[in-house]
Amino acid sequence: MLMVAEEEPRNEHCVPAPGLNLSFESETLDMECFKSLDDAKKKISADLSSKNPQYQVIPFTSSTRPSDNKLWERMGQTALDIGFASKTPLLADDLLQSRQIIKRRTMDRSEKGIVKLQGIAHNHFQDNGRASFSTDIWTDDATQTAYSVDTMHLINVNFIMHARVVSCDESSEGTSHTAAAIHRDFLNSVRLFITWKEENVMVQAADWQVVVKSDAAGNNRGAEGMSSQFELDLCYCHRISIVINYVLRKQTRQVDGVKQAPVYLFYNESLFVYDTIDASKELVTYMKQTKLNKQLKNKMKQDVATRFEGLLIMLQSVSAELDESTELLKKRKQEDRAEKIFEELLDELIRLLCYFKLASKSLELFNTPTLHLVGMWLAKLKAHLQPRDEPVTVKGANSEKMTIPTDSEDIAPIKVRLLE
Repeated sequence: MLMVAEEEPRNEHCVPAPGLNLSFESETLDMECFKSLDDAKKKISADLSSKNPQYQVIPFTSSTRPSDNKLWERMGQTALDIGFASKTPLLADDLLQSRQIIKRRTMDRSEKGIVKLQGIAHNHFQDNGRASFSTDIWTDDATQTAYSVDTMHLINVNFIMHARVVSCDESSEGTSHTAAAIHRDFLNSVRLFITWKEENVMVQAADWQVVVKSDAAGNNRGAEGMSSQFELDLCYCHRISIVINYVLRKQTRQVDGVKQAPVYLFYNESLFVYDTIDASKELVTYMKQTKLNKQLKNKMKQDVATRFEGLLIMLQSVSAELDESTELLKKRKQEDRAEKIFEELLDELIRLLCYFKLASKSLELFNTPTLHLVGMWLAKLKAHLQPRDEPVTVKGANSEKMTIPTDSEDIAPIKVRLLE
């Protein structure tokens, strides 16, 4: 049965467009159903030739998603049939809502959600509740513009969790990330959530009611920063990243005030591990520069230093295409570029890091409380880093059983350093 909605001029979300306009806002429209397809085609075709189209075809509603039945296919075919049968061409722009409408609706929905959360937050603080704000800062190197984003999480007395991004703005002092600047920007971003009016007097939540979640960077922990006013809870996922980066990435140090070249701090303890990492990075760079990467079924990916996952993704991409890339290198007599990539050691290093990724993904959920999981994952990761003299069976990411072999003499020192 074809459903056609008659236009309501009062509904700003349903602006008639030339040709056929598909809309998803079916719940706000008066529905007219046609028992026969021919009847619908005849009426809509006539409507298409008019200067002021009267109907919008509703391809599916919340109860008729494409995955549920064949209604989507029938509606799509009907739209095509009408387009071919009418004198007015059926254009893609007639089927899709404009970018401006989508932007307006998205911003409107976001603003309504923020206003609603402000009221919830005010009531929550008045009931002596506590709330958490996660804050993060980054810089766009291309425009040299710094941004900060703040997210609010709270669980009310009914054990309902509310989570929303409440602010995403440019930093007030450009690329300056001093503790005082971060603190000031944070207060400006969350002020409407932690202050409210009572009998014409502005009231602010007590400092102990606000918990700030951030990474362990020095500017977040500075004496003039947020920790001077609020309780600061450092992100556990960021700590995982710091530990792995410290052990498996090159570090820069200063000697007598002179910055030294980046080096692996524990290279002499596991030189084959670090050689494999370096050789993998160099191979990815070469494959991209020579455009050989395009010939691979699964493209190799470069390491992105923002998080340890960038290293893991790079190693996984090399492992997946090591054999095929080696064949391509042989054709150019460049196979020596893969000589220092030890395949078994590469797979062992990937297994080691995958468990840390599983921990991070489990702890960084947005709409699910994870505070109670920190202790559990800390114990799991410590057990994961214990020396293994014999194979161990564990549960994988999808709860499937997987067997981890004994540690090689190259991975064992890495695990010791990570555990420290």
